[in-house]
Amino acid sequence: MSETLVFLVHAPGGSAVALRGPELTIGRRSDCGLVLAGPGVSRDHARVVEMDGGGYVLEDMGSMNGTFINGERIERARVRPGDEIRIGTTTMTIHLLSADALPAGPDAVAFAEGDRLCEEGRLPEAAQAYELGLRAHPEDHDRRMVLGHLLEAAGRWERAEAAYRAIPAAVETHPEAARALERLQEKWRIYGKVKTLLVEDGPATEALLGPGERVAVEGPGWVVHFPLSADPALLKTIAKTLALARRRLEETVGSLPERVTIEVYQTEEELRRASPAPTEAFATWMAGVYDGTVRVAVGEGALPEPHFLVLLLTHEVAHVAVEAASRGRCPAWLDEGIAQGVAQNLPHRALARLTVAAAREALLPLRVLEGPFSRLEEKPLVDLAYAQSYSVVAFLEKAVGWEGLRALLAALGDGSSIEEALEALGWPYPRLEAAWQAGLIAQGG
Repeated sequence: MSETLVFLVHAPGGSAVALRGPELTIGRRSDCGLVLAGPGVSRDHARVVEMDGGGYVLEDMGSMNGTFINGERIERARVRPGDEIRIGTTTMTIHLLSADALPAGPDAVAFAEGDRLCEEGRLPEAAQAYELGLRAHPEDHDRRMVLGHLLEAAGRWERAEAAYRAIPAAVETHPEAARALERLQEKWRIYGKVKTLLVEDGPATEALLGPGERVAVEGPGWVVHFPLSADPALLKTIAKTLALARRRLEETVGSLPERVTIEVYQTEEELRRASPAPTEAFATWMAGVYDGTVRVAVGEGALPEPHFLVLLLTHEVAHVAVEAASRGRCPAWLDEGIAQGVAQNLPHRALARLTVAAAREALLPLRVLEGPFSRLEEKPLVDLAYAQSYSVVAFLEKAVGWEGLRALLAALGDGSSIEEALEALGWPYPRLEAAWQAGLIAQGG
């Protein structure tokens, strides 16, 4: 059974072209096997040639701007299914199909490619492939409906609206398209409200449509991905909190990454599903930081009190700042202590329990608290760990100031161990724990 290459061209007016002989020429000339327009394409740009031993090679034919496979410029190279070729501003994907099973036309190849890309979650590319197929079969309104869904899910609402409107009233899918248009109109309404609230009257600089039911709101040094179904007033609270947190962190930790990303979800369950972190990575499932991204649930029942969102976000953004300053080498007790100190969100009852534990000589060694607190398993121990962290960092801050704490984080970022960094600061572990515990006991008396 013979096989042939199929080239799916990703460009306006693109197509799917099968290599049905030993050679396929590519260029601007009208008699090329694959004609490409646009800047950067030579008259005779490249050719694909079948090799005697099987397989295919792509050869550049002395073009001015070059031929690229998977981002690398080539003179002559073997091509394989899945490779991406770029010529000028046009890209194309290669597929190897059985000649006997080759679809009747390029539209079928494009739809098949769209289905594959959709399964991989590559929605914009899947929509592009569907658009190619519909150029050959504009009467396929079932697939046009799918195209509308793909564009809508990818945040391309204007193009989605155009796809839905192109479905005539006489066809079976028209009622579904009409409902989709109503849904889009409601999304536009909410988006307009968000943009007015945050950009025109608030601290954000831009509000952009995001994939699915989300909007991306950008501000100085931050971007928030927010569900349109959530209360826009919460988004304004988040934006103001981020501006305040940034100023507070510049005064304390010293700096933040150029951009902090916040992912907002309606429920804790959505947060669980979306986060790449294991369950034990978060102290609670209301918020957490994973891979530099802050994730928070804001829907009804997720946050006990409105003001708690401010404390929660400030705490989590502080973790991002500490992670950046120490290059990920900060022990848990120092990380948590700084985050709680910046956010000022440790309950007084936790500090009271800490004083009792000090009087009973039941405090946890700081070396034990270098790793994740989830290892402690029992909630009373976890609560004690958080209280100790806050208290130790507060003690250090009084002793060496934020300048000293910044030096500590910088030393960790430069590769020093926590023991070496504390020693250089003049507070090695034994001295730090002894002085801190003595102060706690005196405070309790």
